[in-house]
Order: sequence, then C-alpha cells, then structure tokens
Amino acid sequence: MRLRLRIATTLALLVALVVPALAQASGSAVIRDCTDDGQLSRSYSQSDYAQALAHLPADIDEYSDCRDVIRRAQLGGAGGGSSSNGGGGSGTGGGTTSSGGGGTSSGAPAATGDGTGSAAAAADPLAGATADERSAYQRAVAAGSAPVKLDGRPITPGTLGGATHTGLSDLPTPLIVILALLALGGLGAAGLGTRRLVLGRRTA
Repeated sequence: MRLRLRIATTLALLVALVVPALAQASGSAVIRDCTDDGQLSRSYSQSDYAQALAHLPADIDEYSDCRDVIRRAQLGGAGGGSSSNGGGGSGTGGGTTSSGGGGTSSGAPAATGDGTGSAAAAADPLAGATADERSAYQRAVAAGSAPVKLDGRPITPGTLGGATHTGLSDLPTPLIVILALLALGGLGAAGLGTRRLVLGRRTA
C-alpha cells in the first residue's frame, strides 16, 4: 500500500512538472523557428506567440528581427480583428461615454452598451505591448497586406513559407527526460504488481 502511494505521488509530481514545461516548449518552438532563417515556417496559436514574446532571449531580441516577425505573425493570426481595433472611435451610439477608450493610440474599440467592446478589448493582442510595438502595429494596419522587407527579404503578413519542422526534435530535452521517467515509473509499477502476483501464487 505504501509503495502504491509513493508511486502515485511521484507520478503526480512529474505531471506537475510536465504542464509548465509544455507551455514553455510551445513558445520555445516559435523562437527556434524564427532563429533558423529569420522567418516563421508555420503558424502557431496566439498563446504560443505570447509565450515566445514573453521569453525571448535578450541577445536574440537585440541582434535579430524575431520580435517584429513574431509580432507580425501574431497580428496576422488575429484575423479580422485589426480592422475593428483600428476603428474604435467610430459611431457606437451613446454607449461610448463611460470609458472614452475608443480614441486612444492603441486603437482599442470603446465599450458599447451590450458589452461587445469590453470583450474585444479583452482579446486585444496589444494589451501588454510597448509604445514601439503599438507604433509598429499602427504602421502594419496602415500598410495592409503589402509585403515588407525584413533583413533584405520581402515578408507578406499572414503568409508563412518554408518547410514545416515537426516531430520529437521540437521538444526540449527536460520534457523528453520527464516523459521517459513517467514511462519508467509505469513499467516499474506493472513489474511490482506482477512480482507480487507470482509470489502470492507460490506461497499458496
């Protein structure tokens, strides 16, 4: 009974370590993809982009355009949200007087009477952006889908080229070790159960 309790506790601790490692791995995959050739070869979720921007190493941030590339991909993945965010100051009736946020530089839509403005603001990818990032966003909205040059190469927002890199090699080494330990723990528990069953039959 004590052995089962120890095994269950060990597995629970390993699972608790896997969850944050998976979240960080998704952001690390975006960073590795960008540092390979200066562009993203596939699309990622908004959470992956946010993790990558939050954990972007200082040297990559300083000596590469990865922050701009990831930010543009994040804005492109937001879909049609850019047009609604840019026009937050347009006529929304009498429900815009409470917050007055429709005319700010971030372009966030003002709150309307039915609460749709606050819901759109909650999904605003620029909620934690700096002044430089907001300025770059405004320029991207003004340019529309026109290609831009990054490191001498034309990049079209929303269009990702190159080969897709997937597979076990994208996982970080600590996560692979944890998964291996989980597998070994399961095999050990199964082996102990089999041994007890055999010993019980012999004594019987």
